[in-house]
Amino acid sequence: MTMQAGRVGDRDIRAKMAELRLITDKEIEIHQRRQEAAVLSLRKSLQSIKFDAQETVLNQDKIGKLKAQLRAVEDDLVKALSVKTRKEAKKMAIADSISATKARLEEHKKIVADQRTRKDEFAAIISESFEALKENEEKHSQDAERREEIEEAISWYNRVLGFRIETGHGIKFIFSNINKKNPNEEYYFTIRLENDIYSLLDCHPNVSEVKKLIHELNATNGLYRFVRTMRAKFQEVSAVGIDLIFYTLWYNGIGEGMEWNGSFHSILLSLPLGVGSPLIVEVQWRRMTLEKPGKPDVFKGYNRHFSPLDLLHLYAAANPHGLRQRNEDEGCCLFITV
Repeated sequence: MTMQAGRVGDRDIRAKMAELRLITDKEIEIHQRRQEAAVLSLRKSLQSIKFDAQETVLNQDKIGKLKAQLRAVEDDLVKALSVKTRKEAKKMAIADSISATKARLEEHKKIVADQRTRKDEFAAIISESFEALKENEEKHSQDAERREEIEEAISWYNRVLGFRIETGHGIKFIFSNINKKNPNEEYYFTIRLENDIYSLLDCHPNVSEVKKLIHELNATNGLYRFVRTMRAKFQEVSAVGIDLIFYTLWYNGIGEGMEWNGSFHSILLSLPLGVGSPLIVEVQWRRMTLEKPGKPDVFKGYNRHFSPLDLLHLYAAANPHGLRQRNEDEGCCLFITV
């Protein structure tokens, strides 16, 4: 039994081994088929890759050619755009030129129209001028007669009133025959008309309220009245007699004193200083002896405003050593002409 059992076991093992062999053979066959299929697929893939590589090479060549063509096209496009840009710029310049030309044309049209209007106005003015010329020709004879009368009146003014006019920087009105003691003494003032405004340049001698008179002249434009008023003012000045003032400083060895013809200080204060034109003052120093005064020796002349203190300073400047160092019989006389 033991041997039979062993035989049975061998048969089972052999059967199982045969079965396993069959299974193994089938699996081997399956693996072989799979390997063959994989190899075949790999070969196909390699062929496909090779084909793709060849096609890629061909495509790269085509791409290179296409790139070259594209660059050429781009160059042509840039050139075309440049040409187009120049044409557009030229077109815009032409349009601007046309606009400017149209504007100038419109301006010229306006100028021509304005000139035509002015031409008509000038024609009317010329016509009126011809009419006025005819009237002037008719009045010329009458004007000649009036001119003779005016010249005769001016001659009378010059002869009787001593009046004359000089021109230069302004108009100078000169009067004589005012001072009865000295008929040849001239009184004058100078005015200037600028921008329709009268201004007083100078006045000799100075008169009161001259600023007010100039204001009235500019307000009324009454030059004839202003001239008459100024002559009347000159007559007032001549009548008062302030054209010559004596102010004397003396040293007599005992003390210093002052003498003057009239009230020098009060006269200066009464003069219209700072009103209108400046007061024109001529200062004459003259050295003289008490016994023989003689004629004055002019030391220095000034044109400015003077106060009593100014005159004392001026005297001190002319006598740097002071009064007390002068001789007792000498003095210094100060003449002021307004």
